[in-house]
Amino acid sequence: MAEWWASLTLIQKIFMYAAIPSSSMIILIGLSSVIGLGVEEIIDFDFDDPFELLNLKGLLAFFSIGGIIGYLLTTYNIPGILAIAGALASGTLAGKTVSKIISSMRSSEIDAKLNLNNAIGKKGKVYLTIPPNGEDFGKILIQFGGRLRELNAVSNCPSEIKTDDEVIVIDVNKNDMLIVEPATNYIKEKDFE
Repeated sequence: MAEWWASLTLIQKIFMYAAIPSSSMIILIGLSSVIGLGVEEIIDFDFDDPFELLNLKGLLAFFSIGGIIGYLLTTYNIPGILAIAGALASGTLAGKTVSKIISSMRSSEIDAKLNLNNAIGKKGKVYLTIPPNGEDFGKILIQFGGRLRELNAVSNCPSEIKTDDEVIVIDVNKNDMLIVEPATNYIKEKDFE
């Protein structure tokens, strides 16, 4: 490793100084997400940025991809100024792409919260058993807003609603949880009205 590092030119070392720490952070953030430590939520930050690049993950992508591409370009004897231009272009593209993905994920989370009332009257399927009498919440899978969503749900029914049972969303409570009841009960009651 020391031999490899000693063989690098100054510009290659600069590219590696950008790529190695940022790539390591990306790996650590990814591993913390898999393990469930939630580190990415603690260290993430955003700015009002017209270039859609200034958030932690966007900056990490910029330096990681830019550094790697810059280094690779110099290994093919591309002149330094062109390697820098290629690194800046590829880093900017990577940073913007990551930032747009994060932004779209956040907006879909916000849309789901803001539009829970759109789920009222829709059928869903219980994913995680819903306890009786609103004691605790379970989860349902429901198609609305153009996609399948997994959402928290409670029920006022006297018995639990088991996994794979069909339910109807009848309301949304103050904690942004869907209030559901078994689809069979709901349909029977509606038939008599």
